[in-house]
Amino acid sequence: MRLRVRESAHGPIVSDVGAGEIGPRVALKWTALEPGDTTMDAFVGLNYARDWRDFTRALEKYVAPTQSFVYADVDGNTGYYAPGRIPVRKGWDGSLPVSGDGSREWQGYIPHAQLPHTYNPADGLIVSANNQVVPASYAFSLGNPRNWAEPYRAQRITELLSAQPGGLTLRDVQRVQLDTVSPVWTDFRPVLLHTVPGSDLSRRALALLRGWDGNETIDSVQASIFEAWLMQLHGLAEDELETETRMNSLSVLNQLRRGGTLCAVSGQGDCAQVLTDSLEAAVADLRSRLGPDPQDWTYGKLHQVASNHRAFGGAGTGLAVQPLVSHAGRHQHGQRRAAPARHLCPDPRSELPAGH
Repeated sequence: MRLRVRESAHGPIVSDVGAGEIGPRVALKWTALEPGDTTMDAFVGLNYARDWRDFTRALEKYVAPTQSFVYADVDGNTGYYAPGRIPVRKGWDGSLPVSGDGSREWQGYIPHAQLPHTYNPADGLIVSANNQVVPASYAFSLGNPRNWAEPYRAQRITELLSAQPGGLTLRDVQRVQLDTVSPVWTDFRPVLLHTVPGSDLSRRALALLRGWDGNETIDSVQASIFEAWLMQLHGLAEDELETETRMNSLSVLNQLRRGGTLCAVSGQGDCAQVLTDSLEAAVADLRSRLGPDPQDWTYGKLHQVASNHRAFGGAGTGLAVQPLVSHAGRHQHGQRRAAPARHLCPDPRSELPAGH
């Protein structure tokens, strides 16, 4: 088999691979595809780093993809760095194709010393949850702001850590990792509870939500109702864009709060109607999955993670992994896609109790 690969001065031609309908040839320019990638040298340097100076010097060699690196040492110092070659663009943010005629070339890279970083922050907290890490006044563009995760996880982590001004224990951090409270519900609650239900089942669902504290445990019926409703609302722009585009929660909330134009369906209706219709669709979905009684709509029946072995996890092998019931929703620390691993490490200089 012969595979034809075309390249240009701006990188490989990606419109040859499943994107021919774009029309003009489209190339992908990415720092990871440029010669002189020393990212592995950075990791070697990190393994020998003994202090913040060594740590940051090693990260000077990091190229791509940009990551968040957090730092802590035995002297109690903490830090954060987001290294990598990030292009300086003038007049565009890289989210859409631009002309390859030379008018939109990169103007070098953000200097390493000016990349996002902090060392021994005044409040003692470093929170990294794919959230925006620089203020609006930051001198450079880090790309389209939509690339950042919504702020909910970072806000909730900050809230929980800030509640312990006297210092954090391993158990405090464990509570953060296992937290199941949805900050999204806090924002949406005033809007959703003004919904006019369109049926008796919607009315019952809405009544259940009124006294809910947003805790998305596996036995919570309210968590199922809210997440099913939110899933319907995320499709708010589908009729305008004529695709299955999913909006994020903040965008939906802004439309609902402001009576936005996306609430209209084919030019008809408003946000009040959208809330009624989306709640109807949500309870209909739950009824079809879990039956007609809302008391049976517990979250653990819906929010599960299956992780079968790629080779031996199929039917008939006897090795299929049972789905794991997952606490919390899409904006908590587990998110929709479960992290491959998270662990808590006690201070290695302390002695663990017997049995731990």
